Amino acid sequence: TSADEVHSFNQQLQYRHEEYSRTRTNGQLTLQWDPTDTVRATFDYTVAEHELDRTFQDISAWFLTSQSAQVVSEWTDGPVAGPIQYTEIYGDGGADLPMGAGIDSVKNTLSSVGFNVDWQATDRLSLEFDYHDSTSESVPNSPLGSSMTLAITDPDGRASAGGYYGSDLPILEIGHRSGGAVTPDDMLIGGGAFSNALNDQNIEQAKIAGAFELNDIASIDFGVQATDVDNRFASSTVQRDTWGGVGAPGDISDLLSPASMSGWFDEISGSGDPRRWTQLFTWDTNALIERARELAASGVVVSNPSTIPGDCGDGFCPSTNYTLDKRTQEEQLAVYAQLNLDLTWGDMPVNLDIGIRYEETEVASQALVPVIDRIDWITANEFNAVSALDDDGNTVQDFTSLEGKYDHVLPNIDFNIEVIEDVLVRASYSETIARPNYNDIQGGLTVGECRQFGCFANSGDPGLLPLESKNIDLSVEWYYGEGSYAAVGYFHKDVKNFIGTKFTQGIELFPELTNPSSGGLAALAIADGATSPDEIRTYIFANFADDPLVDVEGQIISGGAGNDAVTFDWSQPTNNKDATIDGWEIAVQHTFGESGFGVVANATIVDGDLKFNNLGGPLFDPQGLPPEAVEQQFALTGLSDSANLVGFYDKDGIEVRLAYNWREMFLSGIGHDSFGAQPRYVEDYGQWDLNASYAFGDDFEYQVFLEAINITDETTREHGRSELDLLNAFQVGARYAIGFRAKF
Repeated sequence: TSADEVHSFNQQLQYRHEEYSRTRTNGQLTLQWDPTDTVRATFDYTVAEHELDRTFQDISAWFLTSQSAQVVSEWTDGPVAGPIQYTEIYGDGGADLPMGAGIDSVKNTLSSVGFNVDWQATDRLSLEFDYHDSTSESVPNSPLGSSMTLAITDPDGRASAGGYYGSDLPILEIGHRSGGAVTPDDMLIGGGAFSNALNDQNIEQAKIAGAFELNDIASIDFGVQATDVDNRFASSTVQRDTWGGVGAPGDISDLLSPASMSGWFDEISGSGDPRRWTQLFTWDTNALIERARELAASGVVVSNPSTIPGDCGDGFCPSTNYTLDKRTQEEQLAVYAQLNLDLTWGDMPVNLDIGIRYEETEVASQALVPVIDRIDWITANEFNAVSALDDDGNTVQDFTSLEGKYDHVLPNIDFNIEVIEDVLVRASYSETIARPNYNDIQGGLTVGECRQFGCFANSGDPGLLPLESKNIDLSVEWYYGEGSYAAVGYFHKDVKNFIGTKFTQGIELFPELTNPSSGGLAALAIADGATSPDEIRTYIFANFADDPLVDVEGQIISGGAGNDAVTFDWSQPTNNKDATIDGWEIAVQHTFGESGFGVVANATIVDGDLKFNNLGGPLFDPQGLPPEAVEQQFALTGLSDSANLVGFYDKDGIEVRLAYNWREMFLSGIGHDSFGAQPRYVEDYGQWDLNASYAFGDDFEYQVFLEAINITDETTREHGRSELDLLNAFQVGARYAIGFRAKF
């Protein structure tokens, strides 16, 4: 990188195939009672259960894993240069060729109870009481946890690896050390992770509201509402960082079945390139776990000494002892009143609504996070943050409790006038807020992935303020026929307290934590001529095998007092710059007489004044230390033009809708993976959907329906600073549903 040019490049190329299975069970009960002519009471209860299972297979190649690799590359012209081709040649040492498989399994349940009473107290006064209590929960739904991955690897199988980026699907080309294909005898058991995650949310809300008619042209709406929201996220991960492979060739060969990726991604350009590596193996996860346990029983070291076991006693199952537990509580109180006027201006009907709302919110957050005891150097490019344990082998946790509070007065004015028959002009001004999401207000500092330069950490902030927006909306609407209209609108929003991500690079959050690859024994190895991470590790194992920081059998070097302190790249949400958003909305709906046929078209054109500068910092150098801290960028996310076109038929119980939905490229977020504040752009996307149904019966109480989503099998793509800096390319495929509904 330089002041006027950036080279943007992905560190990993990975192909992944995923399969999903979903089961939904829903039920709803509603009871109503009219004890008098002026009172109606309603009780409703809803329960829903959703089981989601995902299985996946993948194969990947990490680049920049060896500083001694020979690199051959070709780049586009700047200022933001992307790779046309990038190849690493590893020489005699080789690099690993990993394959992974995993299973995710969660069960989501929702339970909601509501009670409502409407009372027409007088001819002019109506009152309403409404209460509901909803609870949702997401829990693991498998003995292997809510998510797990288990890898196999050929430790030095890659003689070379290259990526070709001229098509929508980058081409991963791998040169195997044998000069041909990888065999089952080459593969060893790799690393693995078994995670349990728990999410709980409870929302309890009560409201008293009313409407009072002052006279024939004026009325008042009023109310008070209290809301309590409790959230909890807890998780634990049992992770074996033996990604370089353990055991001996042939240990698992009988469990592996040859397979091919040649049919994957056939709708994405480039998938048929003959250079693309397509070979992989499949296996039964439970059988592989049992083989690993058999090897461990025979004396083979299959887990790092630092692996904290799961409930089964080893590193091949999850733990129900949650090491991370974050909770938030929000208490909200709102009071509002609105004056509604039905007037005339000359012969033109006028509606004017003037209201005000006061909201007060208190936030509390408690967190239990693991205390990190040390950093272990596992392989050349793998580092592990090891949690501290008490005398009973339980994870030591740190507790924090934080609070926040804010209140707002929010006015609104809405005006519309029928300037000529069937033509309405609308104008409104309002002030609104949007609260931070629950992940952002969770406290607790969590240490994440570690690399040679240091570790990543993240935390939330319950003191975040909500996004505040002052909104102006103008529109003209023409209702020119039965079921037909045309409208154009303009909107302008002045927004402050946008929530962005603050990245602080290269700081010492925990001075007592040290980096085993910097200073200490590593410095002695470098002083004696070692240069690459592999050479440094080899030197330490050969010359300091008796040092208490060195475990030759487990191939681990731990950070000690003689090492340099670990530096952190720390990300946290923050209230950032103010911004302005404006745009236009255009919509037309036309029905063709009594035929039942019609068409709908709409478009939104939007613009904002804060865009991400792809040449700006913070940047990242994966070959060495992060650069000096630079001003963090803030940009508006999610802004893009969009359009929809729908043709429909609706008559005699038959409904058919064919829709095309399009959205322009947009910035979806800032920050991904191990590279800090880097942009994520979702590219232009459009898809065709079809919905058809037929209702029959005396009151059309029965209905059969068909839904077809993405019927032309469109694919999606996401990139970084350069279009060649691919982050994700997805082929989801078309999805179909057929069903039957009945009312009774």
